[in-house]
Amino acid sequence: MLASNSEASETQAILDNLSFDTGVMQPPQALRGVWIFMHCIFPLTSLVDGIPATGMHARPIECASNELSRFAPPIGQTCGQYLSADAPADGGQVLNPENTRTSEYCTLTVSDEFPAQAAIS
Repeated sequence: MLASNSEASETQAILDNLSFDTGVMQPPQALRGVWIFMHCIFPLTSLVDGIPATGMHARPIECASNELSRFAPPIGQTCGQYLSADAPADGGQVLNPENTRTSEYCTLTVSDEFPAQAAIS
């Protein structure tokens, strides 16, 4: 997601390597033992955390087909009716609210939701 917002391929490669290969973009609860400590003292944590928190502020998100959650709503309900209580509170968007067979749900609406989910500020 970080790289897709960068125009230069060199910038994309740097962001990918810094953020995902080092584990900096992982929320602390996803890390174990000594890696929680390493996450806190790693010098690039603050730098890399600042990139999505400020550089991608308020950009709309369009999930790719393979990033969507797909499931069937209860019989007699549309996707929008079934998810109306949860989707606004959790963020995300229902892509086909009128469908009664298969719901397509993207967990993000705007880019600000990703840093919040990953405990980045």
